[in-house]
Amino acid sequence: MLWQLNIKNLAIIDDISIEFTDGFNILTGETGAGKSIIIDAINLVLGARADRELIRTGENAASVDAVFTVDGNEKLINALRELDIFDEDESELFISRQVYSNGRNVNRINGKPVPINTLKDISELLIDIHGQHQHQSLLNKAYHMGFLDSFDGEIQDVQQKVSKLYYQWRELVKKIEEIDTGAEDFERNKELMEYQISEIEDADLKIGEDDELAEKKQLLKNSKAIIEALEYAYVCLNSAKRDGGAIDLMRTAKDKLRDISDFSEEYSELYDTADTVYYELEDLSDQIRKSAKYASFAPDELEKTDDRLYLINSLKRKYGKTIENVLAFKDNLKEQLASMEYNMDNLEQLRANEKALYTSLIKECDILHEKREQAAKRLQERIVDELRYLGMKKVSFCAEITVDKDNVSPSGYDSVEFLISTNPGEPMKPLAKTASGGEVSRIMLSIKSALAEIDGIPTMIFDEIDTGISGAVARAAGEKMYALSRSHQIICITHQAQIAALADSHFYVSKTQNNGKTVTNVKLLEECERIEHIAGMISGSTVTDAARQHARELMKY
Repeated sequence: MLWQLNIKNLAIIDDISIEFTDGFNILTGETGAGKSIIIDAINLVLGARADRELIRTGENAASVDAVFTVDGNEKLINALRELDIFDEDESELFISRQVYSNGRNVNRINGKPVPINTLKDISELLIDIHGQHQHQSLLNKAYHMGFLDSFDGEIQDVQQKVSKLYYQWRELVKKIEEIDTGAEDFERNKELMEYQISEIEDADLKIGEDDELAEKKQLLKNSKAIIEALEYAYVCLNSAKRDGGAIDLMRTAKDKLRDISDFSEEYSELYDTADTVYYELEDLSDQIRKSAKYASFAPDELEKTDDRLYLINSLKRKYGKTIENVLAFKDNLKEQLASMEYNMDNLEQLRANEKALYTSLIKECDILHEKREQAAKRLQERIVDELRYLGMKKVSFCAEITVDKDNVSPSGYDSVEFLISTNPGEPMKPLAKTASGGEVSRIMLSIKSALAEIDGIPTMIFDEIDTGISGAVARAAGEKMYALSRSHQIICITHQAQIAALADSHFYVSKTQNNGKTVTNVKLLEECERIEHIAGMISGSTVTDAARQHARELMKY
């Protein structure tokens, strides 16, 4: 429920704080004192459009802070959890709204900045505001089915089954449509995919093969120079000429150094080095001989290598930058082809499944429709009784259910709209088109009374919905609101003494002049003050003892 409301610099309100209670809260006061501004403030904190003109003259910003208790409001708590702005240790919800003269708005829930749409979504779970021209959900046809379904718990169970079947059916329909869409191109796509798979598989690619071939090609292109260099190097090491090759010369040098190696450590080290170099030259000669032996290449080897590289590069240009990419492309094609073939092979079975699922869906929709029809009759009778209690003796009310089996939704194939006729002989009309303000007020009150047990919104605000009614009808309207306040927090702005007398908490709104500016004040009245004020509402400017006694009698309810 709305526990505390703090308003600053809004229109003629300077800085006020109101602490509401549970039960029936009444606001009364002279016209223009600021009662409607308080409702504007509540609307602001609930996400209504912010008009800069509402900012108090001479100020740069206006602010509204509201504190709500959330105990037992599971829908609200779950919504806050999803937004990660609910403290499990707290039972209160803080909403603030600042409106600046430059057009900027700052919205916060529990101190966390939130977009305006989030504020609106949360507010729908907190307060329902009703006024002569602001009826929100009850006068919006889009909500009527929800009200009717909430009137009967069995309806909600069946509706959940319908919703589940609907989404299963739609998923299957979508799959069939996708297969049908591609059916015309299936053979062409299949032929192309099979060709691509075959082309890649026939190439028998090996990962890293392209790098090996590139290296081999380099060798082949320079094979003559390689062979000549190896042969020449071998001759240099092993020449049979008079001067000898490098190995023979190194052997001679080694032997000479050996002859003097015993004369000093330096000569010994020179000999060791020469000995090592000699054996390394022999190893080098042996390696060159072996390389030269296998360095001969077949004349067509280069052509074969070029052809293989051309094939690999051609596939890489078509299917991927690397051999790994090409092979992955092939595997993906195989999966797609298998899926397409499976779908085509099972299309008839999918159609049969879809037909069976749709039949089950319609069957549940039929059950849902029948339960709605039964609930509509009970709801109609309940609302008519409520309206007749409020003086509309000749009223007719109907929860009209329209069937469109070609337009099934998660809610079934029904649409629901509340219709009413306030006078005999008049046709039924949508609630939103009901003319009289007094009739609208009573219809609103009757529907809320009929649905009070299932309405999950904890706080309802009635903004002068008593317009056009007085006397016994006003008293009956007050009694209905009082009855609602036993299960909901009710905040009501009224000019009717018959309604004000029923308050659990009575706030008087007045205005005064302060330094040349008009200022709104809100006071919670004590019982003696209430008697005086209600007596004034009855008798006018001059309060009589008779009016006081009448006020006491009204307050005894």
